[in-house]
Amino acid sequence: ARVARFAGGLHGLGLEPNDRVAILALNSDDYLELHYSVPWAGGALVPINTRLAPAEVRYILEDSAPAIIVCDDACLPLLTPGAVEPRAKIYLGAASPPSGWLAYEKLVAEGPAVAERHREPVGRPSEPLAQIDPAVLPERLDGLPGLRVERVEPVAVGDEDAIAMHGH
Repeated sequence: ARVARFAGGLHGLGLEPNDRVAILALNSDDYLELHYSVPWAGGALVPINTRLAPAEVRYILEDSAPAIIVCDDACLPLLTPGAVEPRAKIYLGAASPPSGWLAYEKLVAEGPAVAERHREPVGRPSEPLAQIDPAVLPERLDGLPGLRVERVEPVAVGDEDAIAMHGH
């Protein structure tokens, strides 16, 4: 329920499909919720290593241009002023949020639950696996970085169709 409500909160902030949400925070249960909420809302998660220097964090934020940034107390000092001005900044902490930041827990508490998560891969239309010819799937996936598919086999996983890809 919390994941669905935060996804609704992200929609309320204007998150569009494929918008990036950067997270700069230590591991926590809230961090785990973000890993589900952001894709559920149709966004792309940009996790940032908490051991980076402020200049490295700034570079990642400028390069990824997130629509929303989520940060906790421990990592706020890593954010340099004027690096990126996202649509929204969300504070992941128990205390009152800094000026200009929204409270994560308030968004979770007040966000309208998104009933159904986005089931399609980001940036691609979904189509039933039964309509995909396994013989042409490797060429449809050609060009994805680091992926070379040699053969594709349809398989059943529970109540849903799936595919098994073999290659390297």
